[in-house]
Parts: sequence; C-alpha cells; structure tokens
Amino acid sequence: MHAMPLPVPVVAPRSDLEVLVDQLEGMRAWHAAFRARLAAEQQTATTTREMRLDARRRIEALERTQAALQARADQSVRQTVELLAARPARALLVHRNEWIRTKVGLGLEAEGVQVLASLEDGADGLGCAIMEQPDLLLIEDRLPSLPGLELAKQAREFVPRAVIAAQVEDDQGVAAMLEAGAQAVFSRRVPPQLMAEQAADYLRHASGGPLLLT
Repeated sequence: MHAMPLPVPVVAPRSDLEVLVDQLEGMRAWHAAFRARLAAEQQTATTTREMRLDARRRIEALERTQAALQARADQSVRQTVELLAARPARALLVHRNEWIRTKVGLGLEAEGVQVLASLEDGADGLGCAIMEQPDLLLIEDRLPSLPGLELAKQAREFVPRAVIAAQVEDDQGVAAMLEAGAQAVFSRRVPPQLMAEQAADYLRHASGGPLLLT
C-alpha cells in the first residue's frame, strides 16, 4: 500500500513584519471610517420606525465590528510576535454553520494553512480580519450583523491583500460576490473539504483570475 504524498505547504506571501504593517494600516483606516460612518448614521434623518430600526442595526454592526477589532488587538498585544522570513499562510473563517467551519478548518490545516479564528458573525469577522490581516478570508453570503456581501466589500477596503473566498446560495449570488471583491466563490453544493483544498491551491499558486465552483 502506497503512502499518500504530503501536500505542498502553502507558504505565506507576506512576512510577519509585512502583516504587522498591514494590521496597523488596516486599524488606522478602520478607525477613521468608523468615526465618520458612526457620525453619519447618528445624524441620518429617521422619520419612520423602520428607518430608525435600520439605522440602529447599522450602528450596532459598526459597534460590534469595533469591539471585535479591539478585542483581537488586545490579544495580539499580549502575545510575543516572532518575525520570520517565511510562515504558514493564515486564514480566517466566518460562517454560520459550525460543522462547515470545522470541516473547512481541518481541510485548510491539512494543506498547511494556519486557521486564526472561526467565527459566525459578519461584524465579528470584519473586526478580526482588520486586526489580523489574514492571507485568506473565507465567508458565506448570509451572515448575521454584517451580510457577506458587505463584509467582502469592506474587507477589500480594510484587508486589501487578503484572498476572499465565499460560499453563496445561487448563481445571482456568485456575480454579486465577485463584484463585491471575492476572488473565489463556491456554491452550497461544494463540499467543505473541496472548498479548503481549492482555496489553499488558489493561495499556493497566487492565481489572478477568479475561481468558481458551483
């Protein structure tokens, strides 16, 4: 019986020093945007109950993102950072389904990708992504607090060097997610293990074109 060949490790495209620079820049940009967006939401004319509720939900998502970012920043400050020339690629998973997060996480780790965190809320995911500046951000379209499309758009702004992979419901969601900034899009029919393998392979070969699996 022949032993299965070990996968080629996915080497991170950035050094830890470069990630640190991206983290600081991401936090700076987010804090400026957070203050502006919060002020804008608070000053928005809300003449109906529905408009007031929508504004409140947007403010709560902003505040939750800010809290997640700060919590992750505090944790990172307490840790000793070793600057290495090469390190494993780093991934952040944001999906409502814990089973899928677990399967994708195990698949990525088997490919040599370090999973930084596994979250179920979009606002939490954005805050964590801004702070951690992962190489791979894997999300789904239907997230609480901050929907997947909005998470992808803001990640493109505040985590510009991350590869964004997304799982979507239908073909319409594929087009919308690509327009929002995702580079890899998977339908609900794609198994978690295959998502992990394909996302890792995309990182490994630094492909420029979109990856679609439906």
